[in-house]
Amino acid sequence: MALEHMPHWNMAKHKGVKLRYRLRCDTHGNLQAYCKDTEVDCEVHFSTKSDKYVITHKDKTKRYLSQKEVDNYLRIQKHLASQQPEDINIRPNVESTIHQVFHRLLKRNKMKYRGQYKCKMYCISRAYWSNFRRILKNEVEQTIYVLFEVFIWLKNTNKALKLRF
Repeated sequence: MALEHMPHWNMAKHKGVKLRYRLRCDTHGNLQAYCKDTEVDCEVHFSTKSDKYVITHKDKTKRYLSQKEVDNYLRIQKHLASQQPEDINIRPNVESTIHQVFHRLLKRNKMKYRGQYKCKMYCISRAYWSNFRRILKNEVEQTIYVLFEVFIWLKNTNKALKLRF
């Protein structure tokens, strides 16, 4: 459990395309589906022949979901709704850093140093350098943004000063 001001690391694997449907159960326990792509409610019924839920779109295309798939879909939907927007990209950023540290190894993915200490120092220095480049890039972008805002402010104040005289 993370503290109040700390990011929440949601390490669950939600790979692939975004969820197409917003599933929910009504007061009678019947499944209802809303298609996010077409922004239309879909017709849902349970097929006893295939033992699956059938989601029928307005263009008559169908999607079949078993009870286990519906339960997993609802669980993922609930988990994604509980995430804070600023915490969503933490895991991919960490994986990207790890990839940047190790993607330039030599032949057969081997390090150029022998010994545990030298290999550790190599990994730590690569991680520092990867993070340093990211921090520098972020700082440069923020500085350019601030300079642009200052330039616009100076331009507007210069126009105001000219109009007074």
